[in-house]
Amino acid sequence: MFKFFRKNLFLLLCLFIFSSHATENHKNILYEIRKENSVVGHLLGVMHAFPVGKEFSLLPSTIDAVSRSDGVFTELGLSQFLLLEKSAFEATQTIRGNQRLSSVLPATLISQLNTHLRPLLGDNTKELIENTHPWAISQILFTQLCKVRMNPVQMEAELLLLASRKEKPVMALESIQDQVNVLPAYNSPIWPEHLNAILKLIARPDCSKKYTAVLENLSDAFIAGKVDSLLPLIQESYSLIDTSKLEEVSIFSRNPQLFSRILKRVESGRFYFFAVGANHLIGPTGLISSFEKNGYIVKRIE
Repeated sequence: MFKFFRKNLFLLLCLFIFSSHATENHKNILYEIRKENSVVGHLLGVMHAFPVGKEFSLLPSTIDAVSRSDGVFTELGLSQFLLLEKSAFEATQTIRGNQRLSSVLPATLISQLNTHLRPLLGDNTKELIENTHPWAISQILFTQLCKVRMNPVQMEAELLLLASRKEKPVMALESIQDQVNVLPAYNSPIWPEHLNAILKLIARPDCSKKYTAVLENLSDAFIAGKVDSLLPLIQESYSLIDTSKLEEVSIFSRNPQLFSRILKRVESGRFYFFAVGANHLIGPTGLISSFEKNGYIVKRIE
């Protein structure tokens, strides 16, 4: 099961996190974090996966901010490049425990999953489904059967190379287990809803074309630095596949902990550069709003 999962970990999440490519209108989504009259850190919005053909560059202001920092924090740090897919798969298996999927999904849905996945997984499909977390099942369904071409972790890789050249440490705000632990409970009604939504999407002959268009629109908004356009575009995408409930639990629910960990580093007196999915910056619980509620000014640079 893992060999089908490992190549495509980021694809579903990329609806919620954004990227850019190098054009004359290219902008990095970069902010200063200010306290009174002093800059106390920088905050960059990133995308963890890019539609194939989209390119980006770290602009001089971003390079300068990294150069002046005491280190770079990303969501997962170096672990993002060290068997992340395997670790995430194993983490979902840990929270699954000994539960079997048939204990939480209707028999008709299990049958549909078996029909769709048997050509990929072979004779042991039913047993593999029973012993795999529904999130991992959703990844396999979506990435193998909708076939949207993506390049993962390019932006973080560029940051890693830049930090290495500037001799800056790269550190993590979260662990893989932290990110997996906020997924909906194994018996949550979100899972059958989510799996059914994916099955409906992959049944469309234009699945890849439609979903690629969604990602292209998000990427283009990011390229132009149009932060205010990101959330409306995500909400618009729900007409194709409604991931709002899963997003609320697995993405936005992490914002308070991310903010707490970033604030701790800011208040340490060190000057750090923070790079997180742009989705974590926006909205009423986003990092920008949280900083402002705590007496900080978050000023856009790019």
